[in-house]
Amino acid sequence: MADRAAFARLYERTSAKLFGVCLRVLQDRPLAEEALQDTYVKVWNNAGSYRVNGYSPMTWLITLARNAAVDRRRRSDAGRAVQPIELDHRLADPA
Repeated sequence: MADRAAFARLYERTSAKLFGVCLRVLQDRPLAEEALQDTYVKVWNNAGSYRVNGYSPMTWLITLARNAAVDRRRRSDAGRAVQPIELDHRLADPA
């Protein structure tokens, strides 16, 4: 239970800044919210792998958020690229 309480405090203290990072990359609120969720899922699943290596925890969190936003952008762009094109059948046949 202590882990959940600590995670809730982390979220309260960092979510506004990390949401701003996601929103800056994506320029779309719903996508930024999804990227923020992706970020905190990664934090929860990978907290044990965090290594200081001279960087602050916030640097690690910002990097995770930026990467989640970029990944979300790629998935969004890829989804748009494969959308079928509606043809206007009223156009005259050039033949």
